[in-house]
Amino acid sequence: MRSDDQGRLQELYLRCLVDLADDDVDGQDELIEAAELLETLLDETTLENAIGNLRVVGDPEDPASPGIHLLNGHLGKGQQFTRVIVVGMEEAFIPNYPAMASGDTQQIRDELAVLHVMASRAQEDLVFTVAERVPTTSGGLKTREPSRWLPLVEPFASPMPEL
Repeated sequence: MRSDDQGRLQELYLRCLVDLADDDVDGQDELIEAAELLETLLDETTLENAIGNLRVVGDPEDPASPGIHLLNGHLGKGQQFTRVIVVGMEEAFIPNYPAMASGDTQQIRDELAVLHVMASRAQEDLVFTVAERVPTTSGGLKTREPSRWLPLVEPFASPMPEL
């Protein structure tokens, strides 16, 4: 990354931050995520190219269109859905392995906040999936433990029929 790009990215971040209200935590989080994404892109291209290749896909305040949406926890922010299915409520997925391996309690708390965002998007039904075993790249099966947070969210989940 060129040092002048780093400085200009910092300036861009600060200019945007000034326009946010002090209590707009969601906006501040989104700005941090955008700056971090741009910073990773600067390893491969210039700031001009990175910004020039950005596309605005819609206003996050607009309601989601009808249909099935496959989103990560961050992309669902600001949206509401009739039904939400959170896949992978197992340790090393939620919370994710890098956060667990880091030992950083703030990263673990951030993962819990993402889970909260995912769960709070549901208007009617909220479903969590938990796998006892998952396939490995070598073709075997690996045992998984339920997420440490499953007991926190189970009371809010919609019941599923036994298969």
